[in-house]
Amino acid sequence: MEILIFIIVFVAGWYSRELYALYKVKVILKKIESSEKISENLEIVHINIEKHDGTLFVYSSEDGSFMAQGKNRDELENNLKERYPDVVFGASNANLEKVGFK
Repeated sequence: MEILIFIIVFVAGWYSRELYALYKVKVILKKIESSEKISENLEIVHINIEKHDGTLFVYSSEDGSFMAQGKNRDELENNLKERYPDVVFGASNANLEKVGFK
């Protein structure tokens, strides 16, 4: 009798684990789908950030053109959003560390 109870509990546990795994896969797929929808409307621009005399300057990685400046990270991000509202910016981890963002 104890073996039968053990088998039932084991099977129920295994089944629950499988259902949870399927649920997590569905959640991840929904996140991927929603991020793809968002990214279709946005342009991604790779940037370089430089710091000179306490002021941060952003340049396009592609052509080196000036994009924005700010005294701190918040001001810099606000200036970029104001000038380029539908653009997502990406800088390398090394560049972010160099200017003190990481």
